[in-house]
Amino acid sequence: MPSNEIPRMLYPHKEIHEGNSFVVSVADASMADNDEMNVAFKTPTTTKYINMTVEWATKAGGEIFIIEAPTWTNQSGSSLAITNRNRNSSKTSGIKHDLTDTVFATGSKISNDVTTILTTNAMTVDQDYMFGSQNKGAAAKRGSAELILKANTQYVIKLIASAGSNAGFLKLSWYEHTAAII
Repeated sequence: MPSNEIPRMLYPHKEIHEGNSFVVSVADASMADNDEMNVAFKTPTTTKYINMTVEWATKAGGEIFIIEAPTWTNQSGSSLAITNRNRNSSKTSGIKHDLTDTVFATGSKISNDVTTILTTNAMTVDQDYMFGSQNKGAAAKRGSAELILKANTQYVIKLIASAGSNAGFLKLSWYEHTAAII
């Protein structure tokens, strides 16, 4: 590369600079065997697609599921604030869940620990497993590929502990990119 050329920025990094990249995380320091922690949300109805990666970790092993089109008990769980990764930007995420209503409404929120997740007509679009034990903590894993989530669709990311005296961590990172419908 000639010395006067500016290197090109990777696209996800460009989205951070433009204020279109967001993050949310949640942890549970005391999970029993088969305990579940989850994060639930709905994608925007527009062609502003969510390009998401999920990082996760457990102390003593577990399994993660990314479930498309589930339903859950309305107004359950607690709200998590979404952080724009460009701290100088006032843009908000198109991901929504309003805990005060029975439908998704305006607001940049994600729900944590929703109850009664129904997956009858849902589909697991990704699944991963992490081995570990109480004596050997499992290392954090990041999905090898980002998922471009379907518009106007509900999602649940759930982590199930596979041992007692466990702990879990979920971190969702995404950028929102407007694209033509394929």
